[in-house]
Amino acid sequence: MNFLFLFFLFPLVTLSQSLNYDYSITFGNHVIAINEINYDFQEGDLIGCFFINQNGQLQCCGSTVYNNEEVVYVSAWPDDFLTENQEGFYEGDEMILGLYLCDNNEYMSLSYNFFSPDFSIIHSDIFYTSNGISQIDVDVSFSPNCNSSLESQENDKKKVNTINYLGQVFEKNNSNYPFFIFYDDGTVEKKLIIR
Repeated sequence: MNFLFLFFLFPLVTLSQSLNYDYSITFGNHVIAINEINYDFQEGDLIGCFFINQNGQLQCCGSTVYNNEEVVYVSAWPDDFLTENQEGFYEGDEMILGLYLCDNNEYMSLSYNFFSPDFSIIHSDIFYTSNGISQIDVDVSFSPNCNSSLESQENDKKKVNTINYLGQVFEKNNSNYPFFIFYDDGTVEKKLIIR
């Protein structure tokens, strides 16, 4: 019974950590190429490859920042056998993908992240082989719809209502008093015109 309890506790503890996408370059990497994905990467999105280290936490062993490239790939690095600490994969280890996307959420491989399916990615299993190459398709569960620029968001929204600081609806902007403009996308703009 204790073994079963620890089995279910382990993923909960590891999921509670915030991920670090830093890694050590060793030798004999494995390249993962993402062929198809149901999400349009935004500039600055992070794509990483993780393993579960000796402390039971996810540790990055390869990542990349999306910079409008046509092909998205990640180099995953193995453990350096000359050091005591595990920096990367052992031969045959399962590789866990992680995406830090434009909505500031981390999306993890569903095989690992089954407790939080809203922030999961589905792909075929990938196992580390030195100097290996894997091509995968990725399906992001409930992928975010993030506009690539704030300017396009500003142009799309329409004014719904304007109220003064007392909560009264009015049409003309009052000077020297704060007022609030409500937009159809749920945003609110606070203004104060001094004359």
